[in-house]
Amino acid sequence: MKDGMTQESTILMVINQNDYWFGGMKLSPLQEILQISNKLPVAVLNDIKQRIGDWLASGGNEDDPYIEQQLRFARRFVDENKGCDQ
Repeated sequence: MKDGMTQESTILMVINQNDYWFGGMKLSPLQEILQISNKLPVAVLNDIKQRIGDWLASGGNEDDPYIEQQLRFARRFVDENKGCDQ
């Protein structure tokens, strides 16, 4: 364990390894996309923005599974392109 971390906090960190937390609150999928947006090429970010905009314009909600799907795509893109020039 890292210094200052309890076993309980280590377990929570492992359980929530794909979630972003800020000030003790879990970020929404849209907030998480914003957090990693600087790691995405403009073309990918524009595609995600267009898809989410279309979804919301058609009556979808920010907390729908479709938005989470866009976040998973963004995470996967970042993970698969670590160390690559963009």
